[in-house]
Amino acid sequence: MEQILKGSSTDAVSWWKTVNSGAVILSPDFDWYLLASGIVTNAYRYAKNNDEESSLKWAELAISVEAMLAKSPEEYIAHACEMTAMTLRAKMICKFGYVAGHSVLDSDLIFKWFYEKVPFSSAEMIEREQKWWQLNNEERVRILKDNPAEELKTTYLKNRLTVIDILEKCGRIPISNDLIEWLNARKVSVP
Repeated sequence: MEQILKGSSTDAVSWWKTVNSGAVILSPDFDWYLLASGIVTNAYRYAKNNDEESSLKWAELAISVEAMLAKSPEEYIAHACEMTAMTLRAKMICKFGYVAGHSVLDSDLIFKWFYEKVPFSSAEMIEREQKWWQLNNEERVRILKDNPAEELKTTYLKNRLTVIDILEKCGRIPISNDLIEWLNARKVSVP
């Protein structure tokens, strides 16, 4: 793994292709999460050094690995991997700009991902959060024990909004009025 992460982005992408083709069989205990973390770190490191080509190759590879990991049956793992990939994509767009159709720099991929996962309206999010914060701690604990998945819908939605917020704050692309409404709903819902 160290050899992959310390090598070039081109070599890492070649390695990934051989793994995906089945030409290389990895140990069952291979730590994909550690590898993904290292690849994401490389993407950010090269971006910081203004090496756009290498940064985007590492970012594309990171997004591919995170997409594979996001197929986990564990919802929280899938969500965390999606968040890592989309946050990386948003920060790369902020650094290098929007490019339509680009596997990393196309913000439409982020917007599509956000809308595919929206479980309710922005008005309902505000209402749900206001009700939540009116409960005392014992009531919140009871709700979390009885139906944790329902409360996670709001948490995951607010997490996804942080990715939209990154794009909005950097100002490199226009954000639709609907997404601005969502961002405002997130701000209203926080106590």
